[in-house]
Amino acid sequence: MTIDLYEPRTMLEALKTAFPAQTFIRDMFFSRRDAVVTEHVDIDIVKGNRKMAPFVAPMKSGSVMERDGYTTNSYKPAMLKPKRAASDVDWGKRLPGETLYSGVSPDERAARLYVEDLLYLDQAITRREEWMCCKALIDGKVPQKGDGIDEEVEYPLTKTTIDVANNKWSAAATATPLADLRTWRQAMVKACGIAPNTVVMGTGALNAFLACAEVQAFSDKTRILLTEIEPQLPMATLETMGVIYWGYMRDTGLYVYTYDEWYYDEATGNEVSMIPTTHILLGNPAARTSMMYGAWTEANRENNSVTTHVGDRVPRSWVENDPSVRWVQMVSRPLPVPHQIDAFRSIKVM
Repeated sequence: MTIDLYEPRTMLEALKTAFPAQTFIRDMFFSRRDAVVTEHVDIDIVKGNRKMAPFVAPMKSGSVMERDGYTTNSYKPAMLKPKRAASDVDWGKRLPGETLYSGVSPDERAARLYVEDLLYLDQAITRREEWMCCKALIDGKVPQKGDGIDEEVEYPLTKTTIDVANNKWSAAATATPLADLRTWRQAMVKACGIAPNTVVMGTGALNAFLACAEVQAFSDKTRILLTEIEPQLPMATLETMGVIYWGYMRDTGLYVYTYDEWYYDEATGNEVSMIPTTHILLGNPAARTSMMYGAWTEANRENNSVTTHVGDRVPRSWVENDPSVRWVQMVSRPLPVPHQIDAFRSIKVM
């Protein structure tokens, strides 16, 4: 049977061999993936309590305990559908890395361009997913702005800012970051029962942390960031994702990371850090979260039917005859959902 390179099933198989964009935050805190069969995604935000079982006399009926409450909101994830075009101009000229006299035919070059475009579009969506995850956990909201859309998905994230100048981590002589971390940890455990075990620091926040007199004094005695406890991620992953593991702090039970990754901000034309340099993120990968994907329905011209696609990616390809162009497109409707939002906290420390 002849294999159609541009058939969606074959395109999905090609994606499995693609090297992904950096996804440290998504993989650390949103490892669960859920593709729903509807366009809308239902978001349940869970708020637990610490009620104890009530006492009753032996001859009395058992006491009814109400279920923990939660709030549900329904959102329609914005659509991502980047595309690229290849024409006879692209198929006829040498590709980067191709020798001058390689003898590659236009058909072979078209197939290679198709795979490269497919990979590029997948990485662009993956990078957007990583940005959405960072926005959800740092800002407590995910903006969805683009051509014909201007929406915002908000989560009740607890955000903290150190306002007093002498308490900012940049005030090396007077700041008390270790005490701050213990205070925030206790507050998070009280709020949801889940203790944070991971802190991701912006570059500036880490430098300020290491320069603080309190940290230096304590580190000299306990080797606070020089323990031999293994990080949560495999070392092979850390080495390829711009992530640095700095150590484990027994004092607060936290694995310390920095994350060197940027995205291109089209509004300003600048490269912007995924994790703001002045911030830290406290969280626990065990908290309930989901990377959810809404379904997408399209009309099928060949049989005049309607098809609903369920999954994290839908690859598409079609040809236009005048001018002769083959289009490759990737469609996705992602939305990160931190169900146990109180297991995360964003802090501006500088």
